[in-house]
Amino acid sequence: MDSSKLDLSNSNAYSSSSVATFMKQSINLVVSGNLDETHPKKIEYSGLENTVLRNHQKTLLYHMIGLEQNSLKPDPRFIVNSNIGVIGDVVGAGKSLPVLILIHNSQKDNVTGSKEIYHTYNKTCSISITEHNSGQGPIIDRVHSTILVLPHTLVRQWRSYIDNYVPGLKYKVVNKKEHLTTYDAEKGKQIYSSVNEYLNYPLIIISSTFYSAFMNVCISGKYVYGMNFDRAIFDEADTIHIPNCYKPKAGFYWFITSSVLNLMVPYSRYWEGKYVDGIKCTGFIKNVFVELEQERFPFYHLLVLKNKDSYIQSSFELPKPIVHRVSCFTPKAVTVLKGILDEKIIQMIQGDDLKGAMEQVGSMNLLKSTDDIIKISTNMLLKDLENRQ
Repeated sequence: MDSSKLDLSNSNAYSSSSVATFMKQSINLVVSGNLDETHPKKIEYSGLENTVLRNHQKTLLYHMIGLEQNSLKPDPRFIVNSNIGVIGDVVGAGKSLPVLILIHNSQKDNVTGSKEIYHTYNKTCSISITEHNSGQGPIIDRVHSTILVLPHTLVRQWRSYIDNYVPGLKYKVVNKKEHLTTYDAEKGKQIYSSVNEYLNYPLIIISSTFYSAFMNVCISGKYVYGMNFDRAIFDEADTIHIPNCYKPKAGFYWFITSSVLNLMVPYSRYWEGKYVDGIKCTGFIKNVFVELEQERFPFYHLLVLKNKDSYIQSSFELPKPIVHRVSCFTPKAVTVLKGILDEKIIQMIQGDDLKGAMEQVGSMNLLKSTDDIIKISTNMLLKDLENRQ
C-alpha cells in the first residue's frame, strides 16, 4: 500500500491529514525528546553492580523492553509492530548501561509474524501496521546471542562497562584476526564443533573493522550470516564505518546514536533550516532509514527513544549537601602561639608532632627544645593574666 494513501485524517494525535506533515511532527517530537520524568520507569532488574541506574536510564530501559515485546498503538485505529528501535540520548547520558541490563535480563522469544497487514515497511526492516493480533512462527538456526557492532575505538570502553558494572554478563570479543580462527592447524582439527558453539555467548562484541569477516565465518558448512540472533545492536549507527554493511538476521535491531536526526534524515542535506550530516556508511543501516523516509513513515516517535535533555540533567544532579557548622572555643595554647608561629607549625604541635615542629623552626634558631615552647607559652599566659588584673 502506498504510504501517501495511509489515511490518518481522523487521528486525534495530529492536526493535519498529510502523512508528510505527520512525519515532520513525529521527527520534531523525537529531536526535542519524547521521554521525560512523567513516563514509567523499570524498577526491578538484576545484574547491575557498583553503580545504580539514574531515573532517565530506568525510563529508557522500560521503553526498550516495551518496544521489543509489545505492539504499539499510536491511534485507536492502528497497531504497529516493529523489529527496529533507536536509542538517541545525548552524549554522556549513559546509554550503555540500559542496553547491557536489557541483554542480561532478557532473551527474546521467537519473532512474531504479522497477519492481515494494513501497511508495512519491509524492504530492509519489519514494521507493520495491522488490524489484528500477530501470529507466531518458529525460527530456524536460532542463536540466543546478541551481537553488538561498534567502532573499533569503543571496544575497550564497552568491555570496561561490562567488567565493572555487569560482571555477570558473559561475552565474546571479535576485534582481532585470531578471534575469527575456527581451525587448529597444529592439532589438525576444528576448534568448534558448530557455529552455535562458536557463538555460545549471551553477548558478542564485534569491532566494525571485523564485522564482514565475522559474518563470513563458516563452521561445518554453516555461516554466521545464516544464523538468527536474538538482537543486533549498532553503536554510533550514523557514523560507524562498515562499507556495504551486511544485514544480520535478528529478532530485533537497535541503533544507538547521539544524533537522532542523522538517522531520520539519512541523506546529507538541509532539513527544516538545519544542515544534517545523514548516515555515513552504505548498506543495511542506511537502507533501513532511507526506506522509512521515502515511504514517509509517520510514527518515528514510537521507534526512537530519546530522553529530554533537561530530564537527563536533573537525573544526574546530586541532592544539595546538608551543612552542619560547629563552633568551638580556641584552646589557650593556640591563642598563645598564634602570634609567634605559623599555622603549619601550630598544627604539628596540636598533633603532638613536636619533633616536626622543631625541624620547621630550627633554621630560624627560635626554639632549641620543647622547654623553649613551654617557656614561651608560660610567659604569654602570665602577661595575659597581668593584663586582666
